[in-house]
Amino acid sequence: MRKYWSVIGPGSVGAKAEELMKATWAIRSAGFRLYPRVVLASGFFHPFMERNGVNSAIANRACPDELEDLVYKGSFSAGEKELLFGIAKRFEGTPLAVRSSAQGDSRGTGIYESVFLTNAAKSMEKGGIPAAAKIVLASAFSHDAYAFRRDAGFGEGMAVMVEPVFGRVVEDEQYIRFIRECEDSPPDKLAGKYFSPDYSGVGYTSTSSGMGHVTVVGGLPTMAVRGLGAMLEEGSNTALTDIFYPSYHDLMYLEFTQTEKNWFRGERIDLEMERLAVPDIYPDVPPEGGIGWLFGKMKKLERLLGKPQYIEWAALGRTREAAILQISPVAPKKDFFEFPESGDAIIRSKQVTGTNIVTCNRAIWVHDAGSGKLEQFNKENEGYLLIYPAILTSGGFEARMAGIGTELAYHRINNLSAAVEIPSRNAVHDKPPAAHFGGLFDSTGKIHMVSSEISLDSLKENSWELDECCTVIEAKFRVTASEARQRGIVEII
Repeated sequence: MRKYWSVIGPGSVGAKAEELMKATWAIRSAGFRLYPRVVLASGFFHPFMERNGVNSAIANRACPDELEDLVYKGSFSAGEKELLFGIAKRFEGTPLAVRSSAQGDSRGTGIYESVFLTNAAKSMEKGGIPAAAKIVLASAFSHDAYAFRRDAGFGEGMAVMVEPVFGRVVEDEQYIRFIRECEDSPPDKLAGKYFSPDYSGVGYTSTSSGMGHVTVVGGLPTMAVRGLGAMLEEGSNTALTDIFYPSYHDLMYLEFTQTEKNWFRGERIDLEMERLAVPDIYPDVPPEGGIGWLFGKMKKLERLLGKPQYIEWAALGRTREAAILQISPVAPKKDFFEFPESGDAIIRSKQVTGTNIVTCNRAIWVHDAGSGKLEQFNKENEGYLLIYPAILTSGGFEARMAGIGTELAYHRINNLSAAVEIPSRNAVHDKPPAAHFGGLFDSTGKIHMVSSEISLDSLKENSWELDECCTVIEAKFRVTASEARQRGIVEII
């Protein structure tokens, strides 16, 4: 264990580090790669929080924005900086990931920040691990982070993990050739060079049907944690050669075309620019294009640990090496439900995230996220059904240029049980709609669906205006959703 883990400071190491520590023996026995990690326990940050006024601001119930600002502007002591730069020196020459580890953080919520460093001289000049640690620490004070912890019943406090990035150097050969042709002097030796795994993702070692299940993206797993990627099930289709193309979501929202492969191109660490980028490099898959070997390791891991696991993983295609970045014991992922319809469904969907049957005692139809009463409704109601137009989560380039969309933040609606998005003509999504909320819907058991059919006319008599932006519908709804079947219905009961 000491070979792979170093803990600095007192206090909690957080769920992410704790689960990885407990499973280290099984991860190694299942054939996954292991590498050393350093954990800055929660107590390591207590002097920083005290010295920079964060603790007193918390005691005075400062708003999340103020707390984030205090962390960003805070400074580590000379001794703390020396220790953090010593960690960078230990891993010199290897890109690093600086990640959160808090309660409930062993599954991919996407709620806390991760920072990737090239660990070269330039990244040290920009602040290196001290600056990265502050970014991760500050993310614990966001509005959505507070809402997530309240939903899940988790306490405060965060540890930070520092670990080498699992991957290899790859080159964008076309870009390098272009630079050489256009510039008189030789290009920077790092120009066009990137670091990442070939492909990665999140997954479950077992679903309720007994099969392993993964979501795959090219490069780093950052996009998979946010809800992007191709879903593959063990045994049914483990080929990668055909999936690195636009998905159904791309065709639906038209920000990509049939000839582009942007969806699975994936984020990688740009070694020259010292930031994440999405270069024109595609995953290097095994010669036969399959990942059955990965499912084999996943099944062995489950047998060793005695129960199904949620994992975040990264892989190198040609050598068939893989690493576990995150692990958590879970119940098998639900992927099947019967649809016992008691009457006519008022909403049908062919695009579903989450698998469950839930009952909602009322609904709110939000026309404009600018409503001043939406947050109050959310505080006073639990387990409701949310209906909203796609423009409120539209994250595409055109929407951003127009200054619209991305207004329906998780902390404003976190007490719902199910959400239905109504497609809008002027909405442009550059990712699946549920991915707007990262992994928060999945990790808190909420359902998200995009309506393919919707009829609310019969509910007018039961509706009243909360304000000009929101309509409350007084009725009882049953929501049935199956992510595996990509089918969802909403009925009045």
